[in-house]
Amino acid sequence: MLVSEIFDDPDLAQEVDFEIRGGAFDADGEWVDEYTPATFVAIVHATKPDDLLLLPEGERHLPAKKVITPSPLAVGDFLLYQGARWRVSACSDWSDYGFYNAIATRHDGPAAPAASAFVVT
Repeated sequence: MLVSEIFDDPDLAQEVDFEIRGGAFDADGEWVDEYTPATFVAIVHATKPDDLLLLPEGERHLPAKKVITPSPLAVGDFLLYQGARWRVSACSDWSDYGFYNAIATRHDGPAAPAASAFVVT
């Protein structure tokens, strides 16, 4: 049974903006992230305690949202929702049933320090 019909229900689903992670290697062979804006139909709601178990242990204390969409998401993608940026931290492929499930945590700043700040000369 496909549950994809729920994405047609305006009481549940809405258009949501995302930044989809991609990138390429630069001339020095270092990976450079690039994000492509995208808009998908999605259902976004609060997480349950069981959902938080899917997150890495260090992220379980952060505010989180559950995102259900007919379009695939990947760890590192961003959800732009309620004036905040949410980083996708866990994904599940339920495409056999017509959807993808993700857990996104609120992302208020850089996830990694600027590498040049730690170069000793």
